Amino acid sequence: MKKEMKTPNLEITLAEMSKDVVYLRQKVDEMNGKLEREYITKTEAELRITQLEKDLGQIQKIVYGVVSAILLSIVGGIVTFYINSPK
Repeated sequence: MKKEMKTPNLEITLAEMSKDVVYLRQKVDEMNGKLEREYITKTEAELRITQLEKDLGQIQKIVYGVVSAILLSIVGGIVTFYINSPK
């Protein structure tokens, strides 16, 4: 005895596939929007990194200047103390 193969209703299958395609399109559009809102390109990242390096370079110069002034005043105080100390 042969088994009878049921063929699915072609219209139902096409309707389901159509729904799947619509769903996939919506998800792709959603993902594209999220990528555009939340992520940056490699070029933009490189530009931001370059700007940060410049900013950090300026901050580094200021910090080195302040530290140098403090150390210079400490060394000057020690030299003054040594010169004015009783002999």
